[in-house]
Amino acid sequence: MKIQPLINFNFYTTPQIKDKSRNDGQNTTGKNFSNKFITNYPINFNALNTDFQNHLLSLDGIHCPCCGEEMLSDKKASEIIKSAEKAQNLQQYSKVFNDNIEYFHPKYHPFIRSLKRLSENYPEKTISDAIKILKTGSSKLILNTMHDQANYLKKFDEDPEFSKSDKEKIKLLADYLASRESLPKRDEYNEILKKTLCQLENDKKKEIFAKVNNHIMSAYNCRKALSYKPELNKDLPERAYIVKTMLSYSQNKLAKLYNNKPDNLRFNNIMLCKECHSRYKTFNYIINSQNAEEHVNQYIKDIANAISHNYLGKEHDKYLYDFIGAVNSFKSPKLNINRNIIEGVVQSKIFSERKRRYMFEQYSGIPCASCGTITLTHDEKLNLFNQIKNCENKHELYNIAQLNLAHLNPKYKIIFERFEKILKENPNISDEEIIKQLQIEGKNDLNQHIDKNCTNIENFVKNSNFNFIEKEIINDFIYTIKENFINVPYEKEFRYDDYNKVLENTIGKLHHPDRGKLIKLAKNRLKEFYMQDFVVHPKDNIVEILGSKPKAMFQNIFKMSVITVDHMDALALGGADEYYNKIGFCKDCNNEKGRDQMQFWAKRHPEINKNLPKHLKFISEIIKNEKIKEMYNYPTQVAKQAIKLGKGNIQIETDYGLKD
Repeated sequence: MKIQPLINFNFYTTPQIKDKSRNDGQNTTGKNFSNKFITNYPINFNALNTDFQNHLLSLDGIHCPCCGEEMLSDKKASEIIKSAEKAQNLQQYSKVFNDNIEYFHPKYHPFIRSLKRLSENYPEKTISDAIKILKTGSSKLILNTMHDQANYLKKFDEDPEFSKSDKEKIKLLADYLASRESLPKRDEYNEILKKTLCQLENDKKKEIFAKVNNHIMSAYNCRKALSYKPELNKDLPERAYIVKTMLSYSQNKLAKLYNNKPDNLRFNNIMLCKECHSRYKTFNYIINSQNAEEHVNQYIKDIANAISHNYLGKEHDKYLYDFIGAVNSFKSPKLNINRNIIEGVVQSKIFSERKRRYMFEQYSGIPCASCGTITLTHDEKLNLFNQIKNCENKHELYNIAQLNLAHLNPKYKIIFERFEKILKENPNISDEEIIKQLQIEGKNDLNQHIDKNCTNIENFVKNSNFNFIEKEIINDFIYTIKENFINVPYEKEFRYDDYNKVLENTIGKLHHPDRGKLIKLAKNRLKEFYMQDFVVHPKDNIVEILGSKPKAMFQNIFKMSVITVDHMDALALGGADEYYNKIGFCKDCNNEKGRDQMQFWAKRHPEINKNLPKHLKFISEIIKNEKIKEMYNYPTQVAKQAIKLGKGNIQIETDYGLKD
């Protein structure tokens, strides 16, 4: 076996063996390997560095992913409280609130506006005088709010949607609120809510309850913030206590995405404001909150902004992509988070700093552990890209592609074959025309495949026990797909994300036990045809750099053959970033696998049972010839891990002839 190390084997944390560099004239072909090796003892990069949570909690200006309100750190809160404590007059005190209004929950904005009016109209009053006035005003505010909500409830008395029993309950609460001349105790108010709005039968029960209770509780919270007790706050004057209490609702707190996973996994941490943190215990509540997608996207943008300013710490930049992956693992139709919402400059920064190295990525000729494609190293890719860029015509481009057929993932060989056929039939064909024909043939394949998937779904439904409503939802999916994704103009790229969104909003919402089978039928081999369509629609900026669409197309194809590290047990789901969990996939297989569990990947791609042993034998040869004794157990451990994770779908040998 011939193995060519392009540059020295170099994955390391602590040097263990002295550097013995080659002579400059040493032959690098055959089995002459570099003796330079720096060993690596596994590090679980997925575990938190001790300071990560502190870094996260130190960020200001991050919007709560649940309610959308801006949050602040303990440090920022202390600074604002200190400013309030130092205020010498009413104008300075009011300025503290107005200068930091973005950090105060909207329920306190009426208080802030009232304080500002007092400072403008009565500048001679002291801070204590203003607080007394606002305390009196807060009681009136609560009563006025109750009277307003009583008027709101009275309109339901003539609403035909509500039963007689519901109207009686609503009237009972309306009369109670309208008759108040003094503040009721909270327990008394909560008790009458339980007897009235909580007992409604109408579907609008939650909507009415939220409107009435939120208004009244906001008024109560303002009064609560003004309830200063000197004996409990000896070191904090009243003016500072009020600011502290009001800010506490906006202070950031850590919560877990997955309750069943520890928070010492970086991706499993999320910040909520204190108000939402006390109310919501799991991320499922965030998903079901109003404007969930908008608020989570804003949270991601805020974290990206912090990363762009180096506020999170370089070693923690990878948190953002891991977090997005963990969020998307919920597969909720209410959330569709796309990395494209992150600015390109931040994406580049994160990618360069989070790229996980594969231990053998600099060795030539390694077969992909999944599809068997002979992978490219990074240096080989750059060399090939340079050849593509410098070729003078399509025939020279064809020759370069033919010489590198071993590096083509099987799904792209059909594109090469079509390119070859078109070029032989019409040697003088233009760049635009050859790409047009490839796009048309690719779209025909895609249309036929989508239509076949829809037919398979229809046949499956005929032989299953779906009710009328479920069948209508499935028919809606099929109709929408056929209307919007079949017979799309050849020059338009297929939108996989849009297809997936239609699937989530229709079949994805079913509660039928066969829902998973329907989703599998709808996605059957779809990514394969999508990627074939994607590579024949090269981006304008790449075409401009290379000078032609065929060049950009082949660059698109060959970049999918670069060797990358795949974690068999996905990091986003808690898998370890340790050597026994890593194998080499071509970029195409790695992208497709994503966070899929190994058992499902192997079921869809049984060829891994043939190609993974080839991959491990090749790696064994590297380890043996490099005499990397610390890695002698690597092939066996990887094989055992694959068998374990495959759960019956992977059956391969575990002995690769490496002995100490």
